[in-house]
Amino acid sequence: MPTSQLFHSHKSSLKMTKIFTSLALSLVLFATTHLSAQAPIFTDAYAMGVTFSAFGGSINDVTVDNTVNQSGTASLKIVVPATGYTGGAFVAATAQNLSTYNAVSFWIKGSAAKTLNVSGLGNSAATTTYATELEKVAVTTTWTKVIIPIPVPAKLSAETGLFHFAEGSDEGAYTIWLDNIQYENLAATVVGTPTASIATETIAKSIGDVFEASGLTCTFPVNGASVKLVPAKAYFTFTSSTPAVATVSATGVGTAVSAGTSAITARLGAVTATGTLTVNVTAASAPTMAAPTPTRPATSVISLYSKPYTNVTGIDWFPNWGQSTIVTDVLVANDSTKKYANLNYQGVQFTGDLNVSTMNYLHIDLWTPNITSFKLFLINTNPAPTVEQAVTLTPTLSGWNSLNIPLSSFTSINMAKIGQFKFESVPFGGATAFMDNIYFFKTSVGTNDLTFAKNLFTVTPSVSDASITLNLTEQVKETAHITLSSVSGQAVYSQAVATNGAALTHAIATKNLSAGIYVVSVRVGATVQTEKIVVAR
Repeated sequence: MPTSQLFHSHKSSLKMTKIFTSLALSLVLFATTHLSAQAPIFTDAYAMGVTFSAFGGSINDVTVDNTVNQSGTASLKIVVPATGYTGGAFVAATAQNLSTYNAVSFWIKGSAAKTLNVSGLGNSAATTTYATELEKVAVTTTWTKVIIPIPVPAKLSAETGLFHFAEGSDEGAYTIWLDNIQYENLAATVVGTPTASIATETIAKSIGDVFEASGLTCTFPVNGASVKLVPAKAYFTFTSSTPAVATVSATGVGTAVSAGTSAITARLGAVTATGTLTVNVTAASAPTMAAPTPTRPATSVISLYSKPYTNVTGIDWFPNWGQSTIVTDVLVANDSTKKYANLNYQGVQFTGDLNVSTMNYLHIDLWTPNITSFKLFLINTNPAPTVEQAVTLTPTLSGWNSLNIPLSSFTSINMAKIGQFKFESVPFGGATAFMDNIYFFKTSVGTNDLTFAKNLFTVTPSVSDASITLNLTEQVKETAHITLSSVSGQAVYSQAVATNGAALTHAIATKNLSAGIYVVSVRVGATVQTEKIVVAR
């Protein structure tokens, strides 16, 4: 319903008697096609489609009073209780385009001189994305007009929270009357250009943390007087000096992305806000959330360390190989997890040879604040001589990496006789890792069961000497299993990436690969896409 249809029944004169029948109002609403200078919310009665919605915990006695009015025939009577508070929102049945107005105004008087705690707009009693509040409104025993400017009118293109108030019992019980609550487009001589500010402060965050700017205010000149408002953060446009370190969304929610420092500044529409939020981001030292719980069937798994499964017994997780690493079992969100402190390298010794020849992948959930390169070795010790082979992985810092490593990557290893593991890190010494859900598994998806697609990703450049970038599309609705292999089928890179249905990019370094043709494969469930690239030297 257009704004004019919801609101168009305004007074052409304050002295005009406001008497409309439902039929006449409906005809006016039906015939109106232009935007009015005023858009009433309450004038003698609620505008069509507007209802009062109480705030949680409030005590409300809100009625139409036909004996008191600022003009016309009625006003809205609000009884402030002796205990608790009264408050709620005037809500439109459908979202309204209010972007052509620059203020909401109302007339107020009380049975005694008091101070109204809060009045404002953009709060529907359910959402407050574009809430704006004017605090401490003076209430006298005579009618007074109050004007609340809209911080950035263009933001209110689809709003249901038209007006709201809240008043506590801190000044005792009394009565408030409101009348002629309406949106207006006032001249610049009435509502001028605002100033805006955010608090200047420095905060410390870990990678993955969210944050918000504080102290958001704006001050408008209204009829020559300063009116200070508390606007929602979504009215502001925030800029990060270093987006690689910290970003801020359109609704004002910041995210710490990587270690470093970023200065966050803001604008309110075309007005530059004073103040700077400095965000110092460091890598978190430990996870606060447990690794994802595995869902693969136990019949398809040989588990070494994972709570949902029966683990292989007789494993020595801390054999003395002269390493600096300290291995302990810790609880992360009540889930047992292996912690590797001061990691340089660490072995894992099996009591006998482990036969995983029927498995396809090795899964590890890895969390680290500082490991830039992680090597995983599979080792054959029987028969002599010992044979070991590694895959090198690049984990994302300060977040769980769900790694699914194809066993086909270990071309020199006999999968029927796995005697040992070895982990090795860069940096070599001083690194920290948390690991969970270490198990071999076989996939139920065979080659004949795969569906081939062309809409999962694009890859650039097609000829590379340093790196390639995969652009995963919105079609990737779940974990994407990414593999880079030589044309002979040897995997040189493998990573599982959770996309949550959002498009994202994923980089793969190729600078250490031999020149030649390689195949990039992305599998999502039983759907796979492959593309060829060339590594040139």
